[in-house]
Amino acid sequence: MAVILHPDTGFSGPGPGGLQFEDGRAETDDPRAVAYCRNAGYRIGDEPAASQDVPREEAEDATRDESADQFEEE
Repeated sequence: MAVILHPDTGFSGPGPGGLQFEDGRAETDDPRAVAYCRNAGYRIGDEPAASQDVPREEAEDATRDESADQFEEE
């Protein structure tokens, strides 16, 4: 059973894929729900959240570069 950790550690209520969170924690055996949550930035057990995989500086640089390209093309 996978443990899904909500970004808001105190959240209690419904989540994606029919998950039910209690104090920011839900459990599921559904691999599709686990995959969705992983890609959406939720933590899965002891795994880091997907949004933490790229250091902030690199993410900001990538965003800045894409924005600059849009203006140069016009």
